[in-house]
Amino acid sequence: MDVTSAAEQGMQKKQDKAEENRFALLQEATRRQLILQEREKANSRRAMAEQIAKENLQLRAQKVEQTKKLKEMYTNKFSDDFFAQFGTTTR
Repeated sequence: MDVTSAAEQGMQKKQDKAEENRFALLQEATRRQLILQEREKANSRRAMAEQIAKENLQLRAQKVEQTKKLKEMYTNKFSDDFFAQFGTTTR
């Protein structure tokens, strides 16, 4: 009986070791998958930030151009004709 139980214990140890190895492989695969997902999220965030920065630069340039046009449009420039109308008559 001792030989049989020793053989059974040996088989049980081998099965336990194999189970531990499978679990370790599964853990490693899960870890690698999580790392890949984190990298993809970081890349996505970086790309989104770059896109937003480009859009903000374009909006800023448009705003500057619009402000420049409005400033030119609403700036009152006095011509000589404006000043010529004063002091031409007396009461």
